[in-house]
Amino acid sequence: MPDDDFGGPLPDNAHLTGAILRLNDDGSIPGDNPFHQSGQQTGRRIGGALGEEVGLNLQRLYAYGVRNSFGMTFDPVSGVLWTTENGGWIQFMGPLSRVADFKAIEFASGVGLNGPTGLQQLRFPAERISDTPGDARKRLFHMPAAQPRDPQFSWKNVVPPAALGFISGGGLGPEYEGDLIVGSAVARATNPGNLYRFRLNGGRTKFRFDDDRLKDTVADNTALDDFTTEGEEILSGTSFGIVTDIQTGPAGALYLVGPVPGEIRKISRP
Repeated sequence: MPDDDFGGPLPDNAHLTGAILRLNDDGSIPGDNPFHQSGQQTGRRIGGALGEEVGLNLQRLYAYGVRNSFGMTFDPVSGVLWTTENGGWIQFMGPLSRVADFKAIEFASGVGLNGPTGLQQLRFPAERISDTPGDARKRLFHMPAAQPRDPQFSWKNVVPPAALGFISGGGLGPEYEGDLIVGSAVARATNPGNLYRFRLNGGRTKFRFDDDRLKDTVADNTALDDFTTEGEEILSGTSFGIVTDIQTGPAGALYLVGPVPGEIRKISRP
């Protein structure tokens, strides 16, 4: 599909994907959205109905470059928005500096011009993935005022995360207060649905780890669903199935919603 090459067309209504939108309660667009001014300028520059459509969509953007997000939550302390993502874009996943690892994984999965479709993409064979971080960045869609950043944490091989939620209210004890819990997007024999626990630094801007192997913010696991290699510190529970929502209750207990196996679970101190 030609319009999928290297970022695709401008975000008209048919191509507004990979984005987080921010609106007021009444559906209007907040004037302090990060690309509001750029959207106005773009709409005038393109002109006509398409220009208005693209301009309004740019004004609605709060973030873009977000692929297949299964979880979103606000830090109750800092107010910062956190999300999870599954897989990677056609150019890279994880830290930009690790694009060579991503390309090698794609080749190994058989996503080639003549090979079967494997881990990630149907229409973008591995041969077309960038060879260097610089080339990968050039192929991104760039908006004025955009600030591309590496993920706060990644797994080298897919361990798909889903819902995420912060522990608050003191119900699980001070050693867990403020931590981020992440659920799984799969429930299968090789990954029965894990919970992962991440501790934040004092400024609540990034994670902190005791395991030196995790301080590069990547768990270098060896295969799909390998959640133990460089993952021992963050693995907090197993056999929770798919988790689509995580919330802290009024008494500080943690509640997990899981369509597979179809349960609501409560985690609290004895």
